[in-house]
Amino acid sequence: MGCQVCELVRRPTIRRLWWGFAIGLAAQLLWVAYALTTHQLGFILSATGYGTAYAIGAREWWRTREADQ
Repeated sequence: MGCQVCELVRRPTIRRLWWGFAIGLAAQLLWVAYALTTHQLGFILSATGYGTAYAIGAREWWRTREADQ
């Protein structure tokens, strides 16, 4: 998991569309709900890692977008 999350932070998407990050973050919320419902708390750690990667990607996308304008 660690290598995959690092790669998401380094190169989140090819086209860098805002909704890609939004879908990724929303999916992580669903994984947290699943983890809490099924008492598989390891999924929360995974969702936190991926959610952080998507949040960093969204922040970088926003900064790049502002710089281009």
